[in-house]
Amino acid sequence: MVHAFIVHTMSTGICRVLHTSHFGLETMPSDNTEVTQRDPGRATTPSPLQNTDASATTTSMSPADPRLLRKEEIALICRQAQSEYTFRKAVSERPDYPVTMPGMSIDDMMFGAEIGSFRLSTNDPYQTERIAIWLGIAGTGFTFVCDKHENRQQAEAVLKLLARYLQEYTQALTLPENVLLKSDRVATVVHYFLPCGRLLFMNHTVIKQLEKDMEIQLRAK
Repeated sequence: MVHAFIVHTMSTGICRVLHTSHFGLETMPSDNTEVTQRDPGRATTPSPLQNTDASATTTSMSPADPRLLRKEEIALICRQAQSEYTFRKAVSERPDYPVTMPGMSIDDMMFGAEIGSFRLSTNDPYQTERIAIWLGIAGTGFTFVCDKHENRQQAEAVLKLLARYLQEYTQALTLPENVLLKSDRVATVVHYFLPCGRLLFMNHTVIKQLEKDMEIQLRAK
């Protein structure tokens, strides 16, 4: 099972959390998060006016505030993914074309993608050991926090699907800030391709049907 899905920046510099969805009973609440299991059609995205960097959080909140602590823990996961991505891009021989190049398709962007994983120890920050699986494309990151025995190949396949559709419907790769501005579309994509945090085995026929159903709902918004 996936316990969290996070969209964040991967480029060198401050790592910004753009969207977080939580699933399951062991949640990590924060100012702008909800339990997706209660309402699978909704996800959690910071307001465009809210600075999501933990270092910039106002001092009006108590250091012991669990929401602030959980927010920082999510940010730490993202920063570790960003660090691994940056290192891999530095040693990779694959070209990393600017996403603004004319004629760039999602397949071209995927060609330069990096993917990896790392272990999250018990109570760091979850009560049980988990793994984080990340996908970095053109400076945008997509990260799952999963059970440690989760099927990693399946998780990677679903991450790539989410990245593809989030680019199609929100331009998450070319304009990452749109993830903040189009949170309803992000929630819809997550709802169809990661329902309640479950990794689905999807063949071409299933993907096409889910895509059709998703487009109907998006047109109704």
